Amino acid sequence: MKSLFQYNWQIRDEWFQRLELLPITELLKERNSGVGSIIKTMFHIIDVEYSWIRALQNKADLTFDINDYKNINSLKVLSDELRIEVKEYIDNWSRIRQKSQGGRKHHVTPH
Repeated sequence: MKSLFQYNWQIRDEWFQRLELLPITELLKERNSGVGSIIKTMFHIIDVEYSWIRALQNKADLTFDINDYKNINSLKVLSDELRIEVKEYIDNWSRIRQKSQGGRKHHVTPH
């Protein structure tokens, strides 16, 4: 499980590097895939990962306002900040814990 999160983070960081090269108009342009714009899709990926990990810990979900994240740099900062808590949880995720979470752990991995 840990290696899947590490892989997702690696790919996300690579996407951030590539997306930094695009003009903001392209990042905010509404599209027919994902959840709209590239910014909205990246925000969704970060938000869902964090929400699921908090749910697995029986913690209240925290809400972030997409309007606070209008560029790739602000999304990268959010991703890095939330990754700290996610990584701490994943690093301590035992086999017993994985079994006790049932299907939820299988759903969070693809996100």
